[in-house]
Amino acid sequence: MLVASDMYSLANVERVSFLDDISIHRGGRRRDARIGSVKGADRSCARDVDTQVELLARSQMQATKKLMLAILSWFVIAVVYVLAQRPTIDDFFRAFSDEWVRLDPDLAVVARDFSGDEQARLDRQLRPWTNEYFERRREAAKRGLVALRRFSEAELSAEDRISFQVLAWQLQSVIDEEKYQRLNYPLEPQNGADVDLVSNFTVWQPVKNGLEADNYVAQLEFTTKC
Repeated sequence: MLVASDMYSLANVERVSFLDDISIHRGGRRRDARIGSVKGADRSCARDVDTQVELLARSQMQATKKLMLAILSWFVIAVVYVLAQRPTIDDFFRAFSDEWVRLDPDLAVVARDFSGDEQARLDRQLRPWTNEYFERRREAAKRGLVALRRFSEAELSAEDRISFQVLAWQLQSVIDEEKYQRLNYPLEPQNGADVDLVSNFTVWQPVKNGLEADNYVAQLEFTTKC
């Protein structure tokens, strides 16, 4: 039989066990609350991280778009600048014809393409009937033909295409003259110096004022150098 002291001890043990159960239960709730709080914080941090990553990705995408637009704009500007600087076929015709006329004073007198001192200087000269002159003429024709063929014939208008073909044929004819240079006699009935000089002094060279008369006399003196 249990005595009173034993019953008292047993009651204390049960009381302690009951209190421990309560403490464990309360501690578990607090621990669960702390765990729940940590998990909630982790989820909040994860959402914040996702938001920051999304904002960073958007920012990088916008920066990439701006960079691509800047590169595209630069490329378009560069293309437009290059096309604007590229000479047209008309620019070539104008520049080459000026070069060709400067090479031949007789042609300059007839064409009257220039003015002022430049035209006056050419009016005082005559075409030199020398091998060196005809060699310079062929070299100019070769340069002109190379420059002409830089243009795409297919991209030209119908009118410019005809000009392209005619000039190419003329320049090639001048280049091919080298094979027949030995047959280029200075005196011949159509294009020789005997015909050219007479025509220059009687037909081509104008004498309307004192300056032109002075140029005419200078040409006469130039005949000793031809």
